[in-house]
Parts: sequence; C-alpha cells; structure tokens
Amino acid sequence: MGQPIEHALEAVDRAVIMVSPFPELKPIAPEGQPAPDLVSSLSKLMPALIDQARFKPSEIVRAADSTDGSRYLIGPSRVTPDGKEQRYGIASGLLGGFGGFVARSFRDHDFQLGRRNCQRFLQETFALPLENEIVKGWAGVDKSKFTAIRTEAEKKRQEPETYRIIPLFGTAKAEVVLPAWPRISQIRFDELQTRIAGRFDAVAPRLLAQNVAGPLYYLLLLAVRPFPWPFGLIRDKALKFVKASILADLVRRDMIEGWELPPNPDLDGDDIRLVLAELVNPSYDLHSAQSLAKATGLTQPQVETTLNLCLGPEAKDKPFKVWKAPWTGKDSGYALASRKPAWYRFFWQCSAWLSAKFGAKRRGD
Repeated sequence: MGQPIEHALEAVDRAVIMVSPFPELKPIAPEGQPAPDLVSSLSKLMPALIDQARFKPSEIVRAADSTDGSRYLIGPSRVTPDGKEQRYGIASGLLGGFGGFVARSFRDHDFQLGRRNCQRFLQETFALPLENEIVKGWAGVDKSKFTAIRTEAEKKRQEPETYRIIPLFGTAKAEVVLPAWPRISQIRFDELQTRIAGRFDAVAPRLLAQNVAGPLYYLLLLAVRPFPWPFGLIRDKALKFVKASILADLVRRDMIEGWELPPNPDLDGDDIRLVLAELVNPSYDLHSAQSLAKATGLTQPQVETTLNLCLGPEAKDKPFKVWKAPWTGKDSGYALASRKPAWYRFFWQCSAWLSAKFGAKRRGD
C-alpha cells in the first residue's frame, strides 16, 4: 500500500487532476418542482442518480479547497473580457450535454474553450508555494519567471505568491483567445429538423415491426408515417415536441440567430431568455406570470417586466413577440405569437378574410 497523499500545499509531492464530469452546473429547481406525480419524480431522479455516480463528493470538496494541494479540478468556465462569468460555459451543454451533435461550431467552440481553460489552470492554479520541497529544489533557477498569476480575490486576501509546476513555453505560452459564442442560423435549424424527421421515418416503423403485431401494428404504422391529417398524428406530435424542446434550449442559451434581444437596462438578458424558453416549452399552450415565475425561479415582477417588453413595439416582427389571450385575466393567457392556439389562429384568419372581403365590397358599393 502506498503512502496517502499529503494535503498541505507546503508538503504535497503528488496530486490528482480531475476533469469535471458535468457539462455545466444545474440550477436548483424552483419550489414545487418536480411535480409530486410518479412520472415527474422519476424524470428528475434518474439524471440525479447518474450525476452522483460520476464523482465522489469528498474529492470535489478537496478540489474546491484552495489550501488542499492533493486534488485539482478542471471544469468549463467562460469568463468574458470584462470579468463576467457567463451563465452557460460550454456550447455543447444543451440537450443534457449532447448539444455538440447540433452543430460543428458548438464543438469547435468547446475545444478552444477547453484549451483556454487548461492554459489558465496551468498559469493560475496548478502551483506551489515557496516552502514546498519541489520549489526549493529549483537551485539556480530564477523563480520569478514562473510566478503564478494571482486572481483579484487572492490579491485582496494578500495570499503569498506561488510558482507554476508546469511552465508554458513556445506556442503553448501564447494566449488562447476566448472564442466567440456560437449561434446557428434559422436555416441550419430547419435543416436539422428535416434530418430528425428523416431519422424518425427510418426508425419508427422498424421499432413497431419489432414490438407490435396484428391490426394494432397497421394502425400505429399509419400514425407514424408522413401521411396527411388525420393520419400521421404520432409523427406530427413527436416532431413538433422535439423541435420545440431543442428550440427552447437554444433560446435559453442564446444560441440561435434571430432571437437577439433589444437592450434593456432593467432586465438581464439571461433572465429574459429563461422566460422565452418557457414560452417555447411544448408542454404548455398558455402561461400565467405566476407559472412562468415558478418555472424560471424569477420573481413575478421580473416576469411581468419581460412579458411587457415582448408585448411592446420592440418585439414587432420578432420571433419572441408575445401574444396575450384577450379572454383571460390580467396576469394569465400568455404565449408566443407563433404559438397561438390553432383554433384561435383559424378564427382570426377567418375574421380577417371576412372583414377584408365584405369591407372591400362595401367600399365598392
């Protein structure tokens, strides 16, 4: 059995470097979520069990302790030049960490961000104090050349200088530039939906053939094939659900073009996008300010301010334009204009057609 690793920075002579197993930190669910029903509870329980199987809490605690030199953790972090850490660090974090399949630009961004994070780790974190025997052994070496970069918080705490264990030379020393946050175009998003539909059409009938027999098979086959209404209902609903789910994640993370928000000093862009993502959510047709606040973890006044912004002239002809049902109360009946209830759109179109037709005839008389 080997000797245990020393923890103190002055005495440590070896360490474990871990890579974060999480695409990104998950926000704490608002009060009342998940719902008490069995399906909702299981849908949240299984991802939690998977996450807990990925790491030992005791190891994460040590890595987070700045005085412990036995454990280090490299995780995704995107800090803008003005020092603000973005809410979402990596582009592939959407869809539960499978967002890299959506676009190559997402994978390219994360590769460069990983290089930058690793470079910063070697420059700032992976370092030892002067009292450590490893640093003391650098006889005849100008240690000032290997001084680790201290953060503003470390400077305020007046922590002593440390020295980089692995110095950077040559091309590795040149700063890895923070890559631009990637977004996909609406055209690319539509192409993705076409490919998803093609995959559904290829896989769904085969799954039915393997698991269902008899008359039920032929009935379900009609429902999953791309036939006109009233056939193909399962296919239509499944593809609409997938499209809205992906779009909601892209909107939430500001990763699709055309959804750029107008500047507003009273609102944070990330908070606005949380509300918009819930409006895109395919699980509901109409929302209230209270339900949106509960789903996003924001206050109701924040949600109401966001809704008023998206109801105003700044949102005209924009995909985030919000519509309010005229028959509902003051704080309820909100939806994206593109997601008005189908029957209401039909009624409105008929009313507009009748108004135009008979109005034109009356003017002609």
